[in-house]
Amino acid sequence: MKYRLLFIVCSLLCFSELWAGPGKVVVKGADQNVCVYNSIRGRGRACFAPEKGMKETVILLPEKECGDLFYLISGDRTSWIRVLPDEMVTVDVRKKDWQFSGDSKAINRYLYQWTQKMFFGKPNALMYRVEMMFYQLPDRDKRIPDPKMFYTKEYIEWIDNIGLESLGDLAKANLKDDLFVEEQERRIYYSWLEMQLQNYQLASDKLEIPTEAFVFLQEMKFNHVAYLKYPGIDDVLRIYYDMADACGLITYDNYNFLQRRAERIMNAEVREYYILQELDNIIRNQWLYQLDKVISSVENMVITQAGKEQLTGYKKQYQDLMASDVNQEGKKAVNISFKDVNDREWGLYMFKGKYVLIDVWATWCGPCKYQIPHLMRLEEEFEGRGIVFVSLSADKPADTQKWKDMVKEFGMKGICGIAPDAFNHAFFEKYKVKSIPRFILIDPDGNIVMTKARRPSDPVLKMQLEELLEQYDQKKTTISGKMEGVADGTQVSVSHKVGMMTHTLGQAEVRDGRFELSFLLEKPEFINFSCYKVFLGNVWAKPGDRMELEGIKPVYTGGEYELNNLLTELNAKYADRWPGYGDDIFDQKRGKLSYDIYASIKNEIDASVLRLEMKRMLTGYFQGVLLDKMYGRVAMSKVIGKGFPRPIVKNGYSNAVLKLELLPELVNYPSWTDGVQELLYARLAAGMIKIQGRGSYITDMAAGLKSEKLRETYIMDQLRMEILRGHLFGIEDRIKNARSMVKNPDNVALLSRMPEQAQKSLQEFKTVLPGTDLSGFSFKNENGKRVALSDFKGKYVFIDIWSTGCNPCVGEVPYIKDMEHRFAGKPITWVSISMDLNKKEWLDFLKEKGMNGIQLICNKGYKDPFPKQIALRGIPRFLLLDKEGKVIDFESLRPSNPVLGELLQLMLNKK
Repeated sequence: MKYRLLFIVCSLLCFSELWAGPGKVVVKGADQNVCVYNSIRGRGRACFAPEKGMKETVILLPEKECGDLFYLISGDRTSWIRVLPDEMVTVDVRKKDWQFSGDSKAINRYLYQWTQKMFFGKPNALMYRVEMMFYQLPDRDKRIPDPKMFYTKEYIEWIDNIGLESLGDLAKANLKDDLFVEEQERRIYYSWLEMQLQNYQLASDKLEIPTEAFVFLQEMKFNHVAYLKYPGIDDVLRIYYDMADACGLITYDNYNFLQRRAERIMNAEVREYYILQELDNIIRNQWLYQLDKVISSVENMVITQAGKEQLTGYKKQYQDLMASDVNQEGKKAVNISFKDVNDREWGLYMFKGKYVLIDVWATWCGPCKYQIPHLMRLEEEFEGRGIVFVSLSADKPADTQKWKDMVKEFGMKGICGIAPDAFNHAFFEKYKVKSIPRFILIDPDGNIVMTKARRPSDPVLKMQLEELLEQYDQKKTTISGKMEGVADGTQVSVSHKVGMMTHTLGQAEVRDGRFELSFLLEKPEFINFSCYKVFLGNVWAKPGDRMELEGIKPVYTGGEYELNNLLTELNAKYADRWPGYGDDIFDQKRGKLSYDIYASIKNEIDASVLRLEMKRMLTGYFQGVLLDKMYGRVAMSKVIGKGFPRPIVKNGYSNAVLKLELLPELVNYPSWTDGVQELLYARLAAGMIKIQGRGSYITDMAAGLKSEKLRETYIMDQLRMEILRGHLFGIEDRIKNARSMVKNPDNVALLSRMPEQAQKSLQEFKTVLPGTDLSGFSFKNENGKRVALSDFKGKYVFIDIWSTGCNPCVGEVPYIKDMEHRFAGKPITWVSISMDLNKKEWLDFLKEKGMNGIQLICNKGYKDPFPKQIALRGIPRFLLLDKEGKVIDFESLRPSNPVLGELLQLMLNKK
């Protein structure tokens, strides 16, 4: 019978759990706002407002919310209370000390006294932090406490004792609920702990924190799982580690910081919670830099199955982000130009050779202003370390003066600018800057390191910068020296050429007669070194060189100083002897003069004390100078034809250099390929080179170079450019023919990958592959008559697609005329199709340049079906059609390349 009775009792208890309902709070005497909040902070907190139309203020609390403490607000008074499921708590708020009734009246009476004593005994940052979340509380009661009082002797004594006093009060209350008492003991400790942490957070940027304020950190072990139930756990952990960092309690580097911090947590569940919360925060903020290493360092600390699944999810999110457009690491940074507080123009391109940390902020942004002192400290700590700090305001143009005033108020010392168009600039759009503060890090080459860097208040950012700068210090090249008599602010810069394009490597300003600039080199090379309006010259530099100079006509020490001093001397000595670069007529006399100057320079190099290796290096350099003086104007006219017309080149002009034996060291000269290419064209014209066919013309040309090493370098460069330019017809044969001439293992590996690269590039031209019929397309001529490509059936058709505003297009015009003259009377028609939208400009240009032949216009521009059919991606573009109007070559060589003429002749010679 007693067992049956026990069963019935247990059943009733179970059913009572199932039948439990909401808790109820009845507030009497309230004449202002009343609200009950749950204890969860930040996202997820809930407010339970009273029902309308009730004589008493009644608030129903969902059953799932009951059991934990609630925060009751009535007018300007507040207190923690406890309400259980199905329980009614009545609170009379008419007296100074609220009166409670109901099953938990003793506990709530105690909680009210505890709240008033511990949380309102003295102003503290914890209560300010909590109350800031409750919009029902009048603003007058959300007073920011004065941090200056936190570390007075009286306050420290109070906070040291308040926790112990609260535990004593709990014991005196003689509460009968043992579970509540146990939970409250922990709650008192956690609140006492967080109060100190929140006080520190509020005061740390405003005053010097005494050493004794950090003592309690040593005893914190986080060894109880109950920490996880405390509403302020996230704040406790966050600020605890801020304090630990401030006093040097934990040592770590820029990727094991999470591991080292987590090791301070003794309880495995709390440790796992912290790790996963931090990773979630990192992923949400997209702090992707070295995140794979961070995850790897803590992987073995995640022990539960649910935690491991969560960690796997973070790994997947990280991989997805790295593969998406979000990840800009290693890509060229978008430039943004801006004015500083003195209205001086700046651009990000001006900081090449240094890391750049950009702080995007605004005067109206509170978190932005909080970061400014931290940013200024970083500037001080990294002064002279190869990093520039740029504070870029996103304020509207109308607020420019307000921004200038705030820069002055904070005493900001770095480069402070205001972005044009505020958030509408392409820079902001590219990096999705929609909320601030935002920090972006760019490397010395102008590439993105982080589009979302950590905030300056985060010590991990400092660690990351330290590591990057240490690595940079080891591999950077520096040039420094005296510039006496040169005005402060004068720009010193280094650059190098890639093809015909000049790229800045680094810049610096002269200060107090001195300068120092740093930059990265991938390989040893001749670079251009200049001081604005003072000197301009080239120097030989290797990665890691430390060079110094003195004087406006520099004398070098460090690096290959003997070579550089001789180079400077020879350039100065012969500068005025070379023929003028802008002359219009290139004849045999000019060619011989150029060669004789080179020969004199070579004699001086041979007679110098340089090592043999350096003599060859310097001779190779001046071979590049010779070829530049011989052919630079010609090569340039093909690129900038509109403002830089082709000179008149007389027969025999190249005779003096046709037999010059080029050294492999020539490849270190900037834009060496243009000079070598033009010399080979001259040798082709002189009959020293013979083109065998479309599949071999690169190796045929390369055979005109005696040095095997130079020949191989030339071949690899040409094949790379063939793929880049889309010269893919017959590319497989050209790659195959190159194999016997390529010996270097790295080049062999590159060569083996080229067929795949060519096939990938070929996909861009799938609508115009050989055999595609273009005969159906028609265009209007200068008289407005429509002319179809089918009108030329029976002849080969060479098509030139161009426009009057395109410099390289205009540069090809004289060469097209040469081709028309050479192949006059042959079965080949030359058709020029203009992409100009302005017909009058086109007609005027035809008349001005005396362009005859078949001139057509695609008057719809890129909207016409023809550009889409031929996959037009840029002009000039050249196509070759067969006698039926079908494509032979969809991306032909340019008429300025004499190899084209040889290939056309071979084609016409076929029967």
